[in-house]
Amino acid sequence: MVVVIVAMGLLVVALNKRTASSVAAPFVPNSVAGPATQAPPPAPASGTTLAARPSSGKGASPTSNLAANAGFESSLAGWQPAGGAHLELTGMAHSGHSALAITAGTGAGTGPDPGVITIDLGAAEAQQSYDGTAWIRATTPGTIAEISLIEYVGGQRLALDGVGVILNDTNWRQVEVAHFTHVAGSLLAIEVVAPGLRRPAGLFVDDIRVERRDFGFMWRSGQPAPPTTGTGTGMNH
Repeated sequence: MVVVIVAMGLLVVALNKRTASSVAAPFVPNSVAGPATQAPPPAPASGTTLAARPSSGKGASPTSNLAANAGFESSLAGWQPAGGAHLELTGMAHSGHSALAITAGTGAGTGPDPGVITIDLGAAEAQQSYDGTAWIRATTPGTIAEISLIEYVGGQRLALDGVGVILNDTNWRQVEVAHFTHVAGSLLAIEVVAPGLRRPAGLFVDDIRVERRDFGFMWRSGQPAPPTTGTGTGMNH
């Protein structure tokens, strides 16, 4: 079952924190051998141009996945922890042989919203719409997860669209988000976080996908209506 909650879900999420009666199930990442322990790469420097990645604007195919290493089949390459999270590979995959396992970090820099992010999606053109999806699975019912598409300019967040969902079971489910870009040459990122996640609970993530919409823009008041083949419900912040 696909569970989608529009951007206003970010506000709802804050009012639906887990109750004290929630019992965290033991988290067993079942890590795969070899590259599973590979550390994620360092964050790119502010203003870094990702020349190795193709533009995610008009030159990119609308159906191509802009997220590299989106299935975490052999490494964490291209991905980095958010909120001081601990990342590793797990055999508990949605498809393929492995997926990403997120748990709260234990270091001094651990934040309240552990997760994962990649900025390796390429440079965008203005007035373009993108759809992001991810398959997620909680080890503990009641876990909160959020997926966001973020637009960076000069190393700073310019705008984002996010969707939050409460995972009431431990089944795999897909979450979706849409973003309308503002500035030509901005860098796109996709982030998945689990607000309030605490050990031993964990969040599995797999099969992330980011695509440019084929009609090239998301409807805004005063613009021509887009074709009826797509929908857009994101809200910019």
